[in-house]
Amino acid sequence: MISRELKEVSVFLLLIWWASPVGFLKAADKVDRDIIGSVDSLAQEQDVENEAELLAIQQKGYKKLRAAERRARVEALKLELEKRKRKRFAQRLRYETSYDSNYFDERHPSEKGSIVYNVTSLTDLDLSGERVKLRASYSPTVEVPARFHQKGNEVTRVMQRFGTRLEVPIGKKTFVRGRYGLFRGNDRATSETTNFTLRTENNVGGEMEYFLNKNFSTAFEYAFYNRHFTAEAQRENSSQDQWFLPRFSYYLTPKTSLFFQTGIGKSTGGSRRSYYATNLRLTVGVRGNLTRKSSAYINVGVIRKNMSEHPAFVKNYTGLFLENVYLYRPGPKTVIQIIAGSSTENSYAGSSYFLPKNITLSITRQLLKRLSSFWQIGARRNEYPRRFYPAEGIVTKKDYFYNTQIGVRYELWRNLSIGLRYAFDYRNSSFNSDGYRKNHVYLVEVELSV
Repeated sequence: MISRELKEVSVFLLLIWWASPVGFLKAADKVDRDIIGSVDSLAQEQDVENEAELLAIQQKGYKKLRAAERRARVEALKLELEKRKRKRFAQRLRYETSYDSNYFDERHPSEKGSIVYNVTSLTDLDLSGERVKLRASYSPTVEVPARFHQKGNEVTRVMQRFGTRLEVPIGKKTFVRGRYGLFRGNDRATSETTNFTLRTENNVGGEMEYFLNKNFSTAFEYAFYNRHFTAEAQRENSSQDQWFLPRFSYYLTPKTSLFFQTGIGKSTGGSRRSYYATNLRLTVGVRGNLTRKSSAYINVGVIRKNMSEHPAFVKNYTGLFLENVYLYRPGPKTVIQIIAGSSTENSYAGSSYFLPKNITLSITRQLLKRLSSFWQIGARRNEYPRRFYPAEGIVTKKDYFYNTQIGVRYELWRNLSIGLRYAFDYRNSSFNSDGYRKNHVYLVEVELSV
């Protein structure tokens, strides 16, 4: 039964990759993909530990051992299972043919639909040892909308992603961790934008954590995020964010901790230096396996943005900061994921920044031995701190986004699967000109993995 649960989580992670939009998840503005991946990894580690405990209980003489000896036995079995299940190299290739009724997210009646061809590859490399952990991944994507791929008017989107994570223990009490993420391609910069822009994004982070004793630790984290636009007309919108984040943690178990975090950061860039600001953050949270069936990263508190240049009609901001990823497995055939976020983001729509708040619920279910289903629903609000002057009068702009997806996936063979999926997107805005809706039907989805 435990092995089946582990397989279900693996299937769920595959479905998340399979059902996600080609670009960065719109639901994940300010909810980092690394955080989502870390919660998925915690869930898989918990399932391996559950399986190790089950195997230990079945061994002769286990119940007569002392608590410390039982724990050592489980850890030994867990290490053996991890070695057996670890894939040093994994490759996935996905091909899609779909119909998008509003490819450029335009308002009615200007919608332009097209058949869309998409090929995405994902390569994952695991070089981890018993102490040092090192993983890297690379994913290129090519997308061609048939209607707009005419001579002299070609629209071909090429995107590349690379990511790597490293953890190195120094002695028994100190851990050094680092990560790097790169995006290069033609995609929508944020959830507020509808046009495709060629850009490069770098996401760099590092931390050092020192354990004062078995339960208490202190850590210092540095995070750097840079977004650079290639076209000269858009280059002034390039921006970067830096954060210095001290953290104090109390470990309830080796994999679960409560933490208190402070932060000071700097934002620069934006049109006419409009994004220049000093940022402050104060949060509390929990990270790890909450129960045998649930894993989470929850970081909630207050964020303060002090604008340096004080652009016209834009004020400083104090409000909610939230990063939430929750993964729950109520049974061997169902996995539920909730992602929610609230923060600030650089704007490209006439303001210095905007305030995205979002929540997404995803459910995957194993219907039959080879048949899985996927369902997702999401909502988002983007609020702008400045006043605009459209035809409707003086307006504080607010955009509301709603999304739902439903799909099925069937495994033809062990490494080959096919799928069908439907997605609906709707945007309503206090500016009538900014609303749109779209239907996206995935007619053919084929995935090969090795």
